[in-house]
Amino acid sequence: ADLGGFEAAEARRLEFGLKAEAYRVRAIVLDEDPSAPPPEGGKKKGKKAAPPVGEAEEKSRPGTLAFGQLRVGEAKQLGFVLRNKGKYDFGFGFAMKKALHDVFRVAPAEGVIEADGSVRVAVTCCSLRELKLADNKDIVCTISEPATGEAVETFPVTVAVSAVSPKYKIQPQRGVSFGTLKYNEPAKERKFEIRNEGTFSFAFAITDVLLDGAGQPDEARR
Repeated sequence: ADLGGFEAAEARRLEFGLKAEAYRVRAIVLDEDPSAPPPEGGKKKGKKAAPPVGEAEEKSRPGTLAFGQLRVGEAKQLGFVLRNKGKYDFGFGFAMKKALHDVFRVAPAEGVIEADGSVRVAVTCCSLRELKLADNKDIVCTISEPATGEAVETFPVTVAVSAVSPKYKIQPQRGVSFGTLKYNEPAKERKFEIRNEGTFSFAFAITDVLLDGAGQPDEARR
């Protein structure tokens, strides 16, 4: 009986059909509360899963983490979800240009998402200098094969933010002049104006300038 084996000096051509499914990942900007539980499929235990997000709703979600206008030194946090819509686990990791290391922090910065799972990612923005970014794509997420670490896909995390410092103007710019005063002359009054020309309110304090022995402002005695 022919069992389908090979005879001596006989060659056969065998054809195999191979089917591979690519990793499927979806990033969804959900809300401004990264501490909330992940949507269905998340692997956090002990917390009630958030309601699932439908396809139509996902398409209507904005694709940019818009932090708006912040004071210099003010921190704000936004969240989004990475969802694994494929059949296999995948790894993820975030990287950004060096110039943004002191502005943004991503947590978790790396990890593995199981098949049909999700993870909520928090992005914190805090700039100690004036900064304006519009549709910036310098934060990049890399999807990788968890066993080998081989990168299979990358996509940018688009951010927009404007960090501003207080802006003010003092009038008159050349200071207040009392002119020539006579001994025992009644006190004269002069006014000056401090005008806020920025977006945010600010506090101010007026103090006397104490001079040291050399006639210079003594910062230690203020």
